[in-house]
Formats: sequence, structure tokens, C-alpha cells
Amino acid sequence: MSTIAFLRAINITNHFVKMEDLRAVLLAHGFTNVQTYIQSGNVVFDDPTQSYAEAEHLIATQLEARFGFAVATFLRSAAELAELEQACPFTPSEIDPQAAIYVTFVQHELDAEAQARLDQYQSELDTFRITGRHVWWLRHKQRGESKFSGAKLERALKQAGTARNITTIRAMIAKYGFTK
Repeated sequence: MSTIAFLRAINITNHFVKMEDLRAVLLAHGFTNVQTYIQSGNVVFDDPTQSYAEAEHLIATQLEARFGFAVATFLRSAAELAELEQACPFTPSEIDPQAAIYVTFVQHELDAEAQARLDQYQSELDTFRITGRHVWWLRHKQRGESKFSGAKLERALKQAGTARNITTIRAMIAKYGFTK
């Protein structure tokens, strides 16, 4: 079975990393069958021998040591990713043609208090839903029109996260044949 690492802040601002270097770090620390998907910090590998918490910590510390900046790491199994695709909390009637859907991965399950903090940012442009360790963001218009950002999301959640467009998630599921 495969595991997917979603890495925060890879290849944005001053955090540029070659995918071959990223793969090399994981291979050097015992991860096998390491593959990267596009250049935004998506890494697929065989299930780690340690727990996910230990693997997240190992990956984050080794990437920071190698590249010189913090890289928050969020692991999900192939089955979790396949289930996530089917778990979209927005109805088709809520999703207009200009909308984009993002999923933010976080470490710890979110509660009603996190949803209440996030509800303060709901607007005609942005709708949010929480499902376990995932925050769904439906952005109804073009990116520049919204005043919401990943930094505001993390402050509302009181923990780090990394977002991916649902299109990227679906493409990874199709490419790697992930199933429940």
C-alpha cells in the first residue's frame, strides 16, 4: 500500500527544492519506492515501517536539515486519499462553474471550536467545512477576489496545514490507482 506525504511550503517563495533532491532525502532515510507528483510537495512512497507520527517527524526534520527551512509534513494512506475524494461536503448546487475546491491537510482532528473560528471567515466568496483532519475550502470566484489566505486558515485552526486543489488530489488518485 502507498502513503502520501503532503509537504507544506515546497517550491514557493524562497523554498525551492528539486524533486530529485527531495526523493533522495527520503530514500536515504529508509523510505522505498519514492515518487513525486508535480513540484508542489506531493510525495508517494511505500508504507513506512514506523508510525505515521514518527514518519512525519522524521521527514520534516530531515528535509529541514537538508534544505534549511521548516517543512511541515502531513501523511495520508492511499485509502484515506481515495475516501477523501468521495467525501466532498459541498453539494453540486453549491459549486458554481468558477469555483475551486481546496482541501487543507492538518495533523490533528478539528473540533466544533475550530469550525466556529473558521465560520467567521465565511463569505459570499469563501465557504468552509471541516471533516476530521481536513478543511474544505470552496472558493466561489477567482483567487484574487477572495481576501482569505492560508495564513488566516492556520490562525483559525490553531495549527499548520497545507492545501491542495481537489483537481490535484483526483489526478493523484487516478495516476497511482489509489482505492479504498
